[in-house]
Amino acid sequence: MQAAKKIAVVGSSHVTWWELAIERRQIPQPLPAIVFIGRSAMPIWADYIQAKLAAIEDQVDEVFVFLGDLRFGNKILTDGEFIRTGATSGSFLYIDKDLISDANDKIMLGLTLSYLQQLSARLGSKLRILFWSSTFREYYNLETGRYGGRGNYRHPVWNLAELIAPFGSTAIDTTGLTALPIDSYFLDGNGHCTSKGYAFIYRLLAGQRAVAAYQSVYADFASWGHLLFPSGAERYKVNITGASIAFKTLLKAVRTDYFKLPAQWAVNEVKTCKTVEDSYDVVVYLSGLHFQDEDQVQIHAKIAEEKANLQRLSSGGSLCVIFWDQWAREIVAQRPEYRQQFLPKHPDGRVRQIEQAFAPYEVKPLSLIPFVDADGMVECGSSFEPTTKGFAALFHLIITEDMVTAFARYHKMAGYCLNQAYDANA
Repeated sequence: MQAAKKIAVVGSSHVTWWELAIERRQIPQPLPAIVFIGRSAMPIWADYIQAKLAAIEDQVDEVFVFLGDLRFGNKILTDGEFIRTGATSGSFLYIDKDLISDANDKIMLGLTLSYLQQLSARLGSKLRILFWSSTFREYYNLETGRYGGRGNYRHPVWNLAELIAPFGSTAIDTTGLTALPIDSYFLDGNGHCTSKGYAFIYRLLAGQRAVAAYQSVYADFASWGHLLFPSGAERYKVNITGASIAFKTLLKAVRTDYFKLPAQWAVNEVKTCKTVEDSYDVVVYLSGLHFQDEDQVQIHAKIAEEKANLQRLSSGGSLCVIFWDQWAREIVAQRPEYRQQFLPKHPDGRVRQIEQAFAPYEVKPLSLIPFVDADGMVECGSSFEPTTKGFAALFHLIITEDMVTAFARYHKMAGYCLNQAYDANA
């Protein structure tokens, strides 16, 4: 049996979040053996990356450079040694907004291109380059009409075709993506990946071209997206509303065609939401209630206010409530990088106490989900947004509360949508 291809993936927070998404069982491990090299907000030319890559490049079949913001490390522009000699040694992270200008950005671009050219000369056909954040930024600029918009686009520094051109086939040509609806590939303004974005990246690892990979991802999510929902979900009339981060993320997912809801499911903002008396089988309220510094009196006052909101929404009928925001904060607080941040100071603000305080409303309890499963339901960082796995859990919680089946169906979908393309091309 042929050994799996071994790939070094090099970059900044896009790489660290990818590694964490695998560790948290948010997405499956790619079929190639992956070695991740990078740290958050780190430029590609950083000493750390150069040393790590030099130590492993002879042991891998491919080096996949996954580029984030090319301004990372721009504090180097104030470094005396760099000013005198052009040397890039040192620790330079993040972006200093005060140093952003066209002139400075051109220097930062030069540092990245210079290092990539060194890698290209050294690694030859072993190197592949993905200008990921640059693709996202150009797409966003075109969509919003910035820098001339479609047909007349010209950025003073960052132009995708010009970034790709010097590297020929070594750089993945993503220019065709900027004319396609790729919003659902990106979690945030920094271009971090959603599960759909990772599915696209996995196809690039398998050797697919960018537009073909896009088409494959679209087809597979359309074919397998029903596994996000419980079997028979289409038989229920479900109305989802709320004021939580999960609700806002769901609205975005529906708007960007991230997945398709069953035919009789609806998502409505509270101000336009129809009540339970409008013949829905299930009305779901995703609550944004959460606590941090409040004392016991303040907590109970907010709980009373939220109960009043639910009473107005239900008009005396019944509805179910899910306390996503507080639960997600408690999950993120358990991650080592956050060291118990975001937890309420008073125990009455914990999600389990909140869930118990809302009788007689039907509460769908998130607090019963073990952390080993829950960790993959919330995105990296501190946005508290649900992952695709998180949505699968929510949709099953609404109808069946069967989390074992929810996770089994999700992992079946994720395994197919992220890895089948690699199988087909192996």
